[in-house]
Amino acid sequence: MFTMSNEEFGERHLPADDRYWFRADGSTLSWEEYIRAGGPKPAVTVFSGAEEDHCLSRRSFVPAGMNVKARPVVGEEAEVIRFEFRKICPHFDLTAHLPPPTREPYLYLLKVHGTDGKSEEWLPFETNVRSGGDAWWCDVPRKKLGLPGQEVVCYAQTKYLDGRDGRGLTVEEYRRTRPRWTQMAWSAVAQWSLV
Repeated sequence: MFTMSNEEFGERHLPADDRYWFRADGSTLSWEEYIRAGGPKPAVTVFSGAEEDHCLSRRSFVPAGMNVKARPVVGEEAEVIRFEFRKICPHFDLTAHLPPPTREPYLYLLKVHGTDGKSEEWLPFETNVRSGGDAWWCDVPRKKLGLPGQEVVCYAQTKYLDGRDGRGLTVEEYRRTRPRWTQMAWSAVAQWSLV
């Protein structure tokens, strides 16, 4: 609960006294508004371990919805879609809380299927975490995501080059070495469905 924003905390707890909402916009919700809160929305699938093992905020994943359009609707959506997530708190120090020896985050990869749905590609997420930021992102042309019915999955690169720990692997090193699949291991972090 410590890492939640006031708005997020307010989605799970209704204060008995309206003075304790503490929302950024100063608004309060009635009991009816609190219960409805816009209705249930299918959210992105975030796998167990994202918060505990990777120190990522479950609520920070973008796109926030479970379904992502595989093909753009003319004039409705951008041709490039951003996948993004953040640390559980902007002030959270990964080097103090991740396990030794490296105390570095994993490299995250987005598995997409290509225009034909058969050209699998693993795209590395960029990050600003090593320079004091709190986010990872991957911009992908929508047409490269794949076909409706397929899944787009974010993975953490846990092992590479014959078992070396994946913590601390950089985008540059990943692109330079391009290890074979038999030399790597990964764990799923989040998943979206293409529609």
